[in-house]
Amino acid sequence: MVELVADGVHLSPALVRSLVPLLPTAVAFVTDAMAAAGMPDGDFQLGPMLVTVTKGVARLHTEDGSEASIAGGTSRLLDVIRTSVHGGVALADAVRAATLTPARALGLPAGLLEAGALADVLVVDADLRPVRVFRAGLPAEA
Repeated sequence: MVELVADGVHLSPALVRSLVPLLPTAVAFVTDAMAAAGMPDGDFQLGPMLVTVTKGVARLHTEDGSEASIAGGTSRLLDVIRTSVHGGVALADAVRAATLTPARALGLPAGLLEAGALADVLVVDADLRPVRVFRAGLPAEA
């Protein structure tokens, strides 16, 4: 299995678009999301380090304002799916890479929605933005 942080920062969408068809059932989308994930730009603590997020990219804070190393990700898994799809990855492939492939790698049952089964489901709109959430089969806040 190949784990990809396909957020457009760690890996370019073009590279992700090239890799997914080569390993269609072996690519797992992951994040290295930190506390700033989904938050607006600003300063955040990452353990003992100060991190500055600018245009969604988290970098270690530097006193002189120079560009520092990437400190972690600010993308959530749905953001990774959206970035990959907008970069040319087929929706079905992106969803599989974020759900089924990692679940199988962990030995978790996943893949089918069946009557009577408890499922966590995220319903999205055409732009892959959350619309509704179901946890264990019950409606929850999006």
